[in-house]
Amino acid sequence: MTQRFTQSFTEGNNKTLRHSVINSFNSVVKKIHEKSTQFLYGWLKHALTGILNGGDGFSCRLFKKKMEEIAKIITRYTGHAVEILAAIIVGIAVIKTFVTYSKNFQKSKAVTSKEEIRIHFGSSVAVALELLLGADVLATAVAPNWNDIGKLAAIAVLRTALNYFLGKELKEMHKGKTAINN
Repeated sequence: MTQRFTQSFTEGNNKTLRHSVINSFNSVVKKIHEKSTQFLYGWLKHALTGILNGGDGFSCRLFKKKMEEIAKIITRYTGHAVEILAAIIVGIAVIKTFVTYSKNFQKSKAVTSKEEIRIHFGSSVAVALELLLGADVLATAVAPNWNDIGKLAAIAVLRTALNYFLGKELKEMHKGKTAINN
């Protein structure tokens, strides 16, 4: 039964998952494009009007405000896109781990060792942690307050420590694997 599930997943659902991920990502990119285009058009219209009318201080303040709004929107959507990408990476890693482990479970002699499965999964988690840290930096990049900076510092310390120890464990496992193969 597990073999039928694994085959149907890798043959049929993988395509569906891939299309779903691509459609979600395209939707996010389209929203970013629409919002940034609207703001840029509004800003350009106002800036040109201000320049033609002599460019008083109000136009400069409005220009700065519009640019901040654009930066906030672009940063927010980019941060969300990076978080989605990290979730997709972890999701794919979980699925690959499950499929590989179920294949090993069915056979009397394991095709892939448990350490090798852990190395692949751990590498994916490490990449996802780095992406999530980048998304957190983006979230606090535009007009941060001290509360946001404190949260970012705590999250950065935790994720960096997790990533460090995960990387250390992966290196040790990789060294042990190459020593066994030699």
